[in-house]
Amino acid sequence: MRRNTLIFFLTAVFSVITCVHPAAAQANPKFQVLYNFEGGKRGGGPSSSLVADSHGDFYGVAGDGIPCHENSLGCGVVYKIARSGQQWKETVLYMFRGGSDGAVPFGSLVLDRAGNIYGTTMDGGGQGNCTFEQQNLGCGTVFELTPSAGGKWKEMVLHRFGGGNGDGANPLGGLVLDTLGNVYGVTPNGGSSGDGTIFELVLSREGHWTEKLLHNFTGPDGRIPQGVTLDETGNLYGAADRGGAYDLGAAFELSPGPGGEWSETVIYNFAGIPDGAYPDCALVFQGRNLYGLGGGGGDGFGTAFELKPNGNGGWTEAMSYKFTGGKQHNDYPPNGPVVFDKLGNFYGSISGNRHYAGNVFELSNTSGIWKERVLHTFSGGKDGEFPSAVLIDEKQNLYGVVEAGGSHQLGFMFRIQP
Repeated sequence: MRRNTLIFFLTAVFSVITCVHPAAAQANPKFQVLYNFEGGKRGGGPSSSLVADSHGDFYGVAGDGIPCHENSLGCGVVYKIARSGQQWKETVLYMFRGGSDGAVPFGSLVLDRAGNIYGTTMDGGGQGNCTFEQQNLGCGTVFELTPSAGGKWKEMVLHRFGGGNGDGANPLGGLVLDTLGNVYGVTPNGGSSGDGTIFELVLSREGHWTEKLLHNFTGPDGRIPQGVTLDETGNLYGAADRGGAYDLGAAFELSPGPGGEWSETVIYNFAGIPDGAYPDCALVFQGRNLYGLGGGGGDGFGTAFELKPNGNGGWTEAMSYKFTGGKQHNDYPPNGPVVFDKLGNFYGSISGNRHYAGNVFELSNTSGIWKERVLHTFSGGKDGEFPSAVLIDEKQNLYGVVEAGGSHQLGFMFRIQP
């Protein structure tokens, strides 16, 4: 069973972004499989986009590992894939046990400057009453992995979510870190209205982590948030998959104020036609504008959108590119967030196509008109299916994983040279 079909809100992921200028190379893209996942204790069915460190090594999360009671998918693993000569080699850094340490990692990881890894599990932790696949292992966790002697990694749980009125539940989006090392993220469930939360984790001088709920969503201001991003002044921006004025999703800003209080402002309400709906990933800054992907636009094929400050304290949707379905896309929404190259073109992936397996696309802007180019169409089987959001390196190569297919039918890591 595909993990991202277990619960309808399993759509958010976080990605590393390279921002810069405009135009595009049009060479034929080269697609290459770098590593095939093997399953079991080596992990399989990778469930998030990749992140990279300064050495060019890649990190992510996947299923399998130690079984979580009757959960055949396993409790999940954190893995590293690095080049070894002409090959790429996987190392499992941590296997979740499904108890207090967490279970079922889903959101993308984030690295700090010291090389520590932060992430979330949508299950486990042992706190709260949150049922997942007829189990109640807890409402999820935020965790940190720290390298130690002998190449081993040590896990520390920074927070165990409790759900209900007092806390969020089931985190699945990526985290962000500020310059002080504070951790920010969202939960699509829990909070005062059950519509999700935005949280912050702060490290004290004594080495203890404390959670602060920055915002409880209530519906008109959004519900089922998909992730946040920080601007240079410390404001948080994000998108909610539902809620807003039309219950078709909303983009929001969260700003710190006096006394440590935060205030939320809805900066855009999605209306369906023609501007799209159901934004299903974190937003991305390119300059002063925000970009994202949505799963609806009147025909269900999805949209790519740009939000631009209008000079009056508000925001306007400056661009909405509607995916058209057909042979290349069929009827599945895009996966986000997007990434930018040096020319200002942006890239992402979509879940479906004529094979119902997904593809990777490029959108380029010429004289204000956005044009799409499909870089690779997955066909299922050994060619893979259900790609994650993609990552871009300094040479403009794109990297990603597919959740299924490949040599062992358990997914693989790929590279596209546009």
